Amino acid sequence: MGVARKYNLRPSRPLLHLVKRRVWRLFFNSVFVSVCRSAVVEVGRSPSARLEHLELLAGVLAHRDTSVRLAAVQASGEVGLSCSTSLIVALGRLGSTEQNRRLRHAAVQALGRSGDGGVTELLKFLSDVDEDTRHFAAETLGSVGGEKAAASAAALLCSSEASTRCAALQALGKMNAQGRAHSKVVAMHTSNEDLHCRLAAIQALSDLGDSSQAGALGMLTTDANKGVRQAAVTALAKMDVAGAAEAVKFFEDDDQVVRQAAVKVFSPLHSKLRADLAREYSEAVACRMLDEDWRVRLAAVVALGDLHAVEFVNQVGALCGDGDAQVRRSAVTTLHKLGAGVVRVAAFLGDDDAGVRGEAQRVYALLGGGLGVDDDGDLSEVE
Repeated sequence: MGVARKYNLRPSRPLLHLVKRRVWRLFFNSVFVSVCRSAVVEVGRSPSARLEHLELLAGVLAHRDTSVRLAAVQASGEVGLSCSTSLIVALGRLGSTEQNRRLRHAAVQALGRSGDGGVTELLKFLSDVDEDTRHFAAETLGSVGGEKAAASAAALLCSSEASTRCAALQALGKMNAQGRAHSKVVAMHTSNEDLHCRLAAIQALSDLGDSSQAGALGMLTTDANKGVRQAAVTALAKMDVAGAAEAVKFFEDDDQVVRQAAVKVFSPLHSKLRADLAREYSEAVACRMLDEDWRVRLAAVVALGDLHAVEFVNQVGALCGDGDAQVRRSAVTTLHKLGAGVVRVAAFLGDDDAGVRGEAQRVYALLGGGLGVDDDGDLSEVE
C-alpha cells in the first residue's frame, strides 16, 4: 500500500490542474510534429480543454508546420465567442504571415465565429492578396453584422486600394439595417473611377434594397459601361416606387441589352418589382413594341401579358406583321392572357413559321375557334 493511500493523501485540484497544463505544454512544444499535432487535435475536441488552453492555441498558430497551424486554427474556430484577445490577434496575424490560402480561409471562419470581438482582425483579410479570400472575408464580416462591423467596413471605403473598397462594399451589402445606415456613402461609389468598385457599390445597394438611393442609380444612364447600366437597372427593380421611376429612364439606352433589362423590370413574373407598381408603366412598356431590336420587342410583349394590360390588345395583335418569329409567337401567347377574341389570333394562323402557327392553333382552339365563335369572341347563334 502506498504512502499516499495509507495516510489518505490526495493531490489538490489546483495541483492537478497545474500538472495537466504543464503536460499539455510539453506536448504542444514537442519537437515532433506528429506529437504536437495530436495534442492540438485532442484539445480541439474537448470544449473544456479548448477553454483551458487558449494561450497554448494562440502560441501554436505560429508553428513551423502547416498541418499543426491548420489544426490550431480549426480548434480556435470551435472556441467561438469565448476566444481570448491573444487568440484573436494571433488569428488576425495569419492574414499577413500565412502563405497557405486554405489556412487563411480557416482563420477567417474562426474569426467570424468569435463575433464582435473578431471584427477588427477580420477586417485585415479584406485586403488579402487573394480575391477568393477577400470575398470570403467580406461574406463572413457581413454575416457577423452589427453596428461595429458596419462602421468598420464603411471606414474602409476610404482605402486607396480598389480591391479593399470592393470587399468592404460587398460586406456592407450583407448587413441589412446596419448596412443601410451607410447606404449614402455606398451610393457615392457608384461613380467611382474604378469599374469594379462601381459594380460592387451597385450590387451592395441592390442587396440592401434602399430606395432612398434610387436616384444615384438612375444617374448611371450616362455611364460609359453597359455592364454598369445593366446592373443599375437590375438593382432598381428592388426599390419599389422610386426604383420604377428611375428604371424607365433606361428605356432609351443605346444598347439593346440594357433596354431589354429595363423592360423586364416591369414584367412581374421576371422581376422583383411589385405588379401594382409596374402596371402604372404599361404605356411606356407598350411603346417598346416599336423598338428596333426584336429582343426588346419580345420583352415588351411578354411584359404586357404578365401585366394583363388589356388596353393594348390591338397593339399586340398588330405584331402579326412583326419581322421576328419569336415576337409573333409571344404575341399570340399574350393575346391569350389578355382574353382577346379569336379574330385577333386568327391573323396568326397563316404565319410562315411553324412555331407561330402551332401556338396560334393552340390558342385559337382554347378560345373556341371553329366552334361557332364569332369575331367578337361570343358564341354565334345556332341556326
